Amino acid sequence: DKAVLEKMCELVVEMGAKNAKMVNVSGAFHTPYMAAASEALGKTLDEAEIQMPSILVYSNVTGKPYTSVDEIRSLLKRQLLEPVKWEQGTKDLIAGGHAQYVEPGPGKQLKAMMRRIDQDAWNKVRSRRRNAARAACAPLFRSAIPRLLDSRDLPRRALVDRPSRLKSRRDAPN
Repeated sequence: DKAVLEKMCELVVEMGAKNAKMVNVSGAFHTPYMAAASEALGKTLDEAEIQMPSILVYSNVTGKPYTSVDEIRSLLKRQLLEPVKWEQGTKDLIAGGHAQYVEPGPGKQLKAMMRRIDQDAWNKVRSRRRNAARAACAPLFRSAIPRLLDSRDLPRRALVDRPSRLKSRRDAPN
């Protein structure tokens, strides 16, 4: 309820918070409100062939690298329902001695968050140009997602060709 959230923003400021504001989001991601979507994702993950990655891949749920295929499956199911542990994962990377960080998207949000975590790491963040990031993702959007949607009972819209353009499922390539 919007009125409840607005009142909560007022109360936390009265209690001493610097600021509280309403944020426009496209979904209740990383909250219990995503339970139905998590169940559907869980069914898909249970059927999917998953292999251990050849590089370290960090879980948003734990902020630590995945250690097994079973853990990947389990934590991806939880990811829709639980807060993202991005700061913990970033601190783990820093503690591990990683020397360079790349922001693949067009903005600078990850770099801004990095600044709050570690000034030295912030100085090592390199941003990719917008078109380079889009080009790197294009094969995924053209092939993997439409095929997944054709084979599963998932939402009827898919990102195709470019992340910025939505097409209906019937327009997706086979």
